[in-house]
Amino acid sequence: MHYLVGIDITKTLNISVEIQVRTVFEEAWSEIDHIMRYPYDVDNPIITEYLGIFNRIVGSADEMGTFLKKLKKILEM
Repeated sequence: MHYLVGIDITKTLNISVEIQVRTVFEEAWSEIDHIMRYPYDVDNPIITEYLGIFNRIVGSADEMGTFLKKLKKILEM
C-alpha cells in the first residue's frame, strides 16, 4: 500500500513524500524477488515460474495472517 503525503512548508515550497507500508510477508517476498532477479537473468523462465509460485504462497500467508487477526478479535468479544 502506498500513501502520498504532501505538506506546504511555505506558500511556494511544498514537500511530497511517498510512504510504502508492507506486511512482513510482502517484505520477505520483496527481498527474495530482489535476490533472485538481479544477479541472474531477469527473463529466465525457471526463475519467473519459481517467483510466481512463491508469490502465491506469500499472498496466501498474508491472507492467513489477516484472517487470524480477525478471528482473534471475534474470540475476544
